[in-house]
Amino acid sequence: MKKEVRDTKDWKICGIISFSATGKAAAGMKVVARDADLFFDDDLGTAVTDDMGHYEITYSKEQFRDLFEQKPDIYLIIYDHKDRVITDTRSSVVRNAGKVEEINVQLPGGPVEEEPEIKVGPIKVNRRIFEKLEPEMVIDMAMLALKGKGDKKNLGLLEKLSPELSLEKLKKEFCLTPLVNFLSDTILVKKWPRDTLLELEDILIGYEPEVGYASHDCPNFSITYQTSGTDQPPSADVGGNITMPGTGDIVGTTTGGNGVPDYIEKVCFWLENALATYTDPPFNLRNPASGGKIPVTITGAGMNGTASRATMSMTITRECNDDLLAAISTHELMHLIQYQYEGAGTAGDWHYGILEGGAVLGEDVVFDTHNRYIVQASTSGSLANPQSSLTGAGGGYYLALFMKYITEQQSSQVGPADEPTIGVEAYRALLERFDTDGYITSAMENEIGRLPWYHGFYKFSYLDAAKLDETSSETILGNFWAACYLKEFGTPPIINGRTERRFDFMEDEEDTTWDTLFLGADTVSTLGTVSLTVDTTLNNDSSVTLSSGAGGSVQAFAARYYKVDIDSAVDTLRVDFSADAGFTRPLVQIILVESGNEVRDIIRSDRTTWSRTIANSRDGNDLDHIAIIVAGTDVGGSFSLSVQEVSPAPDVVVTRWHHVAGTAYEIDSFGWAWTWVSPDIWVDNDGNGAADSEVFFDYNNQLFIRLHNQGHVDAGGIEVNFWYQDASAGLHDAAWMQVRDTSGTVQSISGVSLAAGASDQWSVNWSPEPSGGSNHFCIRPVVSVPGDPNTDNKRCLSNFGNVITGSPYFDLSLLRRIFEDYREFRLDVIPRAGGRWFVSAADAERITKVRTKPGEGIVDNLHVRKRYKIAHVAGTAKIDPKFAAKRTCHALSQKTRIERRPDITGHYPTDPRALPPGLDNVPLITVALVVDGRVTGGFTWAIREK
Repeated sequence: MKKEVRDTKDWKICGIISFSATGKAAAGMKVVARDADLFFDDDLGTAVTDDMGHYEITYSKEQFRDLFEQKPDIYLIIYDHKDRVITDTRSSVVRNAGKVEEINVQLPGGPVEEEPEIKVGPIKVNRRIFEKLEPEMVIDMAMLALKGKGDKKNLGLLEKLSPELSLEKLKKEFCLTPLVNFLSDTILVKKWPRDTLLELEDILIGYEPEVGYASHDCPNFSITYQTSGTDQPPSADVGGNITMPGTGDIVGTTTGGNGVPDYIEKVCFWLENALATYTDPPFNLRNPASGGKIPVTITGAGMNGTASRATMSMTITRECNDDLLAAISTHELMHLIQYQYEGAGTAGDWHYGILEGGAVLGEDVVFDTHNRYIVQASTSGSLANPQSSLTGAGGGYYLALFMKYITEQQSSQVGPADEPTIGVEAYRALLERFDTDGYITSAMENEIGRLPWYHGFYKFSYLDAAKLDETSSETILGNFWAACYLKEFGTPPIINGRTERRFDFMEDEEDTTWDTLFLGADTVSTLGTVSLTVDTTLNNDSSVTLSSGAGGSVQAFAARYYKVDIDSAVDTLRVDFSADAGFTRPLVQIILVESGNEVRDIIRSDRTTWSRTIANSRDGNDLDHIAIIVAGTDVGGSFSLSVQEVSPAPDVVVTRWHHVAGTAYEIDSFGWAWTWVSPDIWVDNDGNGAADSEVFFDYNNQLFIRLHNQGHVDAGGIEVNFWYQDASAGLHDAAWMQVRDTSGTVQSISGVSLAAGASDQWSVNWSPEPSGGSNHFCIRPVVSVPGDPNTDNKRCLSNFGNVITGSPYFDLSLLRRIFEDYREFRLDVIPRAGGRWFVSAADAERITKVRTKPGEGIVDNLHVRKRYKIAHVAGTAKIDPKFAAKRTCHALSQKTRIERRPDITGHYPTDPRALPPGLDNVPLITVALVVDGRVTGGFTWAIREK
């Protein structure tokens, strides 16, 4: 059983947010509740107002209680839909609040007008306020941030400029880098005198002409600090152990009496340690010290650090405890490394998140027990506030959970020995893409498409412009939002009898130490549960409106969760979704959950108007509930969503490729498991019930289709039409031909019936026409069923063939046709034959050198050989420990080999339930076509011996 918070959330804040000018409800406003403390204000929770302006926040006493405080002192901050501060109640804090506190707030004026914005560096700020900034104000902001001195009225000014510049928030993150870079960029954008820039630099380096300084040189860093005056770091020089935060393990020592304060030696240790971690394999990031030692200044009050893009230097304050000193040094160094990947500038919505979320990811590699991203996601980030955009203002640190998910899902190094660097190569690949393309959504999309397991970012794939022939609904974004919900169902969850790592987070059951060490309270243990927008019940003969109008809006790259318990008296239900104008690319998922958290299916759609009728009971098991996730992609918007009981109906399904028979979601592509084969289409000429026959020309091959009726009403008058084209990893919608027999008669199935809850199969004669292109084919059936309300589960594609051979070698032929202009292509050979049958490496390499013009077809031949027998003996090289210790990264010998593309000599099993009947334990070879780094299709052969 998961445990997220140490205490029950039995404290509550609720109320109404309205506009003072009209009295009308302020819908869609984000309400943040905070407990006012002497040093750091604690976040108590966040809510979004509904259509009536109502909000409700629940929290536990562990979130505010400390040695001096038994009751919270509450104030609210109200943000609009763009995360801009509208107002706050700091001037009227509710002191010693009770367990239930009602706070109603009237916003000034009427509905907030759009404020003009300007981008300064990577940060969008309020243009009107930015234009009013003067040099002395910027210097004052720097003094407030680093020295704790200055006019505090500028605190509110910073937050109104942008939530990303809130000094209170930045200090809670112990990182002032976004603010320091903004101040530097402001001076340059406004073309202020050079003296202003120098004055800012004086603050950053702690320059005072009347005091003494010392410099301590490390191999890659030069650390400067004061030896007199009021800005000195702790001067103790007694020596001692350096311990790993979170574990207490001794990882180094300082030298006593050497004239260098222990504080400075610890800074040196952690910076050198982090630099080696980040620049050695498997991270292999660019080294910011390659051009010379990195300047580091120890100055300033408080506990934070900065990394200046302008001067490629760091500032770390003089008041950090040992644990914070380690974390801040490590975090700020990652920023200097990230600056090496800004060749295309800092423009783009993803920059802030990649910067700060990526630095949190870097911390997790150096300090594996911290799990800072778990605290952030559970208290303020993607789990606490999934309705806030991953690219939105203020969300930078909280992108860490999404980045962690990408790196875990897109790496082959996922074993225990690979901790804590799992997936760092995926993060590096993203940085390299942003370096050339900018921090824009298309760059993120292009690089995710190039990562190993053939995922899309947020778009479904279709063969045709009308989006009828779906080729994939598997997306990183959709899986991430599904994982945020399904992670509660197991470690990892089990779906359809298989563990599902893609719907889990690898460290979600690990106890975090970040909050205890750095926030002073153990508020979060394991990864929290995702917040629901609505949690309700569908009763018999009823309907539930989950969303209507602005109250149901979702931002781009954000999500809303709706949980609907299903009463056992409900026979059949229907989910209706409709996106309003402008919300052109939604991502909707329906998770069907039976009792005991058994997941029956996951149904997905990207249509702006969509309905799905679902039978409650299947195979004797009722639904416990459904979870509906509505996510924004590159666009967001408002939508309507409802669930109602409807009359029972048939629901006839034909299964798409990569799917277990009868399911609506693809199998996990991890390990190149996709085959481009439907389990419901096959050829069986000998009538033995197995997909074991070659396809012959001028012959009535027996082409079979299997259908499943998942509704509660018998289906009658079923009609199936069939098309085919030459097998190709790059299919084309204009190339389809109708299936005919040897006499040329078009073949179809009509007038057949299928009982409720049953599956059955039928066959037609098929005599394909020789085209000279290939002896293997892709089949497309299209099913129609009178009275069946579901129309988007009635067609599929299948690229499959059999090779029957009595020889120890043969050729596989595959038509290659790429319709768009392209820069590069390759064929990924994915063996599933246990090494006994293997493809010629020379052929595979030769094919990649033969280019074609767009639309031009060419037949690629791959020579396949058979080994009489083969034995697999596992083993590792024995490396002398003394020799291994001298290597740059001696722990690499213990890690899994990184696979970025399939090994032509390897073995990559797939789920046999996603294959036609009779193919379990049969040698298979899959070939995938990858164009400009993105997979466009594939084909699978089964090898059978005479």
